[in-house]
Amino acid sequence: MLLLEMTNLNLKTLSTKLITQNILQLLSTYCTNITSLNIANNLSHILFNSLLNLISSLPLRQLYLEIPHSCSREYLNVEIYKLASSLPIMLENLYLKCHISPEYLDILLNKSRSKIKSLWLYNVTDYYMDYLKILYQYSLVPNNRLRDVRFNWKTSFSNQRRNRRSSSLSCSDEEFQKTMSKQLKDARQSILKGKRKEKKLSLDNEDIIKEPFIINGVKECVFSSHEYVFERRLCDYKDY
Repeated sequence: MLLLEMTNLNLKTLSTKLITQNILQLLSTYCTNITSLNIANNLSHILFNSLLNLISSLPLRQLYLEIPHSCSREYLNVEIYKLASSLPIMLENLYLKCHISPEYLDILLNKSRSKIKSLWLYNVTDYYMDYLKILYQYSLVPNNRLRDVRFNWKTSFSNQRRNRRSSSLSCSDEEFQKTMSKQLKDARQSILKGKRKEKKLSLDNEDIIKEPFIINGVKECVFSSHEYVFERRLCDYKDY
């Protein structure tokens, strides 16, 4: 607590798995210059709303938000509009390790003021095409800046053949790129086919954006080389 007060406006980057009401209050009072915030916590509903209030007050350029699956389903379904309005206008990199459906991703992207350049989705469990349609539609918005999209593909693209080969990472990456390129192409054609019917677009219009963004696999976020010790000590922490 004292450390946060001492660093105050000098604190630019914060990565923490410890979130309490007192810490959020200290951050909003003393540490208002944070541009990179990485949060991983099993937040209560009250803390989640307090966190959104903090996020909206910071000049963030990067936000990593990790919430357990069960909690994120509950919170985001109710607070998705508030989360969208909480994202700062200068935010460029958004990393979400939480449950978010394609429909709510659509709301988050299109109702926020942020112009996201890099979007990482760690917990994609539905059909990729549904997400890609939303992302491609978003890429057509004027002044859009989305260039880097990343999915967690390790489980979704796993199969018995790959599991038997421990050294097949490059092959897996190649298969991932090939599969996602095809699905992005299909999503693009589906979107433009619908627009063509609605607005009678010409074939030339359909070729305006051929490669709206690059798709890759996400990498796990490691908060600290001492993460195991850090997590163990959190279990003994009590906020008075």
